[in-house]
Amino acid sequence: MYRFLFVFLALSWPVFATAQNNAFARMSQDVQLMQEQIGQLRLQVEQMQRQQDQMLKNYEALLKRQDAVTTSLNTFVAQTETKLSALPEREAAAKREILAEVSKQIEVLAKQTDAGFKALAEAMNATPNVNVQTNFSEDYPTTGYSHVVKGGETISGIAKKYGSSIKDIMNANRIARAQDLKAGETIFVPVNE
Repeated sequence: MYRFLFVFLALSWPVFATAQNNAFARMSQDVQLMQEQIGQLRLQVEQMQRQQDQMLKNYEALLKRQDAVTTSLNTFVAQTETKLSALPEREAAAKREILAEVSKQIEVLAKQTDAGFKALAEAMNATPNVNVQTNFSEDYPTTGYSHVVKGGETISGIAKKYGSSIKDIMNANRIARAQDLKAGETIFVPVNE
């Protein structure tokens, strides 16, 4: 039986050895492929490590910039608050200035108004020095025109229009004061022919 086993082994050994060599060759190829893949993975890990390092540097730079912006913003806010707190004081000072100027102007206006009222009161209390004509002369031309007085007309205007005189019109119509002329009234305008 040992012989049989020996013969069997002797005969099957080359087949077995070939199969083992093939399996070994495949395993060698698999190991080589795995080593290549491990090498590629190492390269990828190294590349990722570099990217992570760069991202960390960028993040730190952003933090520094953020700190600088925050500091700048805080300074700006503080300056703005200082300026805003000073505004009421400036506004109050400007209001006081304006009120003082307005008060001065009101005083001047009050004095002028007071003087105007005093002058008006004096004029109202004074006796007018008006010579009212009460004696009418008959020395005026007897020829002339009849005229209906229109609103806004004056004796002097009517006299100029007809070539007459104020004195002749007042005497002919017995008008004591020129202001007594009324619109719608018919008067005689004496004219020398």
